[in-house]
Amino acid sequence: MGFQPQDEWESKAHELALSLLEAGHFGLAEVELAAIIERRENPPPV
Repeated sequence: MGFQPQDEWESKAHELALSLLEAGHFGLAEVELAAIIERRENPPPV
């Protein structure tokens, strides 16, 4: 089972992280993935 985005923001952030990885920007991809994790742990108020 792979990554399952919880909403549109996560889907776009995941796509960006993959693009960054493909381009060799590993540090930036790590930051983007960390943002997804942070948002899941501390969701924004609705």
